[in-house]
Amino acid sequence: MADTAYDIIIIGGGSNGLTCAAYLAKAGQKVLVLERREFVGGGCVTEELTLPGFRHNPHSCMHIWIHLGPVYTDLELEKYGSKYVFPEVQYAAVFPDGRCLVLYHDLERTLKEIARFSERDARTYRDFCQGYRGLVEGSRTFLYSAPNEPWLGWSAMMETPDGAELVKTQLSSTRNMVYDLFESPEVRGWILMFMNQTGTDDYPGSGTFLPPLLPIIHHSAGVGCAVGGSSVTAEALARVVEANKGTVLRNSHVARILLNGQRAVGVALADGTQFTARKAVVTNVEPKQTFLNMIGEDQLDPFFVRQVKRFRPDEFTLFTPHFALNAAPHWKAADFNPDVLQAWTVGVMPNDGDDAYQQLWGDIRTRKASSTYLPMAIVPTLVDPTQAPPGKHTMLLWQPAVYELAEGAEHWDEIKDEYAWQLHDFVTQFAPNMTRDNVLKMAVDSPLDIERRNISMWRASLMGGERAQDQLTIFRPFYGYPPYRTPFAGLYMCGPSTHPEGGLSGACGHNAAEAIADDLNLRKWWSAW
Repeated sequence: MADTAYDIIIIGGGSNGLTCAAYLAKAGQKVLVLERREFVGGGCVTEELTLPGFRHNPHSCMHIWIHLGPVYTDLELEKYGSKYVFPEVQYAAVFPDGRCLVLYHDLERTLKEIARFSERDARTYRDFCQGYRGLVEGSRTFLYSAPNEPWLGWSAMMETPDGAELVKTQLSSTRNMVYDLFESPEVRGWILMFMNQTGTDDYPGSGTFLPPLLPIIHHSAGVGCAVGGSSVTAEALARVVEANKGTVLRNSHVARILLNGQRAVGVALADGTQFTARKAVVTNVEPKQTFLNMIGEDQLDPFFVRQVKRFRPDEFTLFTPHFALNAAPHWKAADFNPDVLQAWTVGVMPNDGDDAYQQLWGDIRTRKASSTYLPMAIVPTLVDPTQAPPGKHTMLLWQPAVYELAEGAEHWDEIKDEYAWQLHDFVTQFAPNMTRDNVLKMAVDSPLDIERRNISMWRASLMGGERAQDQLTIFRPFYGYPPYRTPFAGLYMCGPSTHPEGGLSGACGHNAAEAIADDLNLRKWWSAW
């Protein structure tokens, strides 16, 4: 029988919950992590969805941020089993005319590829990357620190031309930035495809995410693939907790947060089991379930209830079929550049790529399963063969989609298999060997399935909530309380609905641990960022 009293209880064993737990356990706290599923990691999991030996990553696959910040080294994740491969060929887009555009880790090789489409765009891309490379340290500080009021930074930045340009970038949309900077439809599509698949919408303020994702990520640390699948990193985090005398309990669904007046003092599981928290309860679960379900509106101030209810999910999510393959895709565009066959992430662009984004977004906003296909084909086994049996491959297709169709979210159950095959057949036009005979088995995740697997991915939100300016920094997920704190003493938040956002970075968990350590006067064994 597990102990029932702990210093700190973490609700949800996603990557941020585990990160927060690991920092606090290493600080000498008796920590308990309670995870609803048998798998820890939340969106950072690997499962055999199709056939034995085929390891699929239902959510997080391309790991962008975790190596930029302190989490990977602070927690010595490699020592606990997490390893990565960073391929030279980072990403590619294939076009209907048989050409492709390959993005390399090496900037000069990438510039030569862009110049095949537009020499002017190659110069612009170089200037853009060089101009923003100085943001590497600034981005780290932004991610791994509590947020400040954004307008305070803007005031100082507006005093220089470069600073004013950065403010304009932060207020612009991704699409406007790309169209302002680049002239080639292929270059524009190549960038927009990648930005879309990383959860970046086309609302004002989404331009904030363009500088980090190009010069800082691809041509600095690079996009990494976890060897063995995403779960390997999540399990490494769990082992850090356990190595520091913490406890991780799986199949433990928290139903209620226990209060003593205005203080959180423990939790109750769905089966009635209760655990006491002497110092703090930390929730990795999104705010609506945390406050409206686990606590209840009757315990909350009406103004706070309004804030929680106003927090919006991501406007779009992903429809994702997973395939066990006999052979990897052989792209026709290999005649243009053979390196496309080394790309483990490939954006598949339609004929009318320039207009396709508008058509796709129009369908999403009118709640349709779009017939405008803009899938990203991801084949992790090209860079990590351990994720499939020898000589075989896994592939997933990420197609932007809406959670609730006009006919209702449940309509996905009726159409998802047919829609998945339509996406597959579209890809076959670009990779003729991708016939249905090449598919050993398919498993489909509709947006509704994503929420069913992970209830904290409310309405299949990929990044913990829409990343519009009114839901970022001090407004994420609500305002009026210091970051990561709540209306209740001893109750903290550490999930992707807090600053900075979702994605495998550990930043939300790291920053919450900082806040808790400050409030409890704990010894910080880690360096400040």
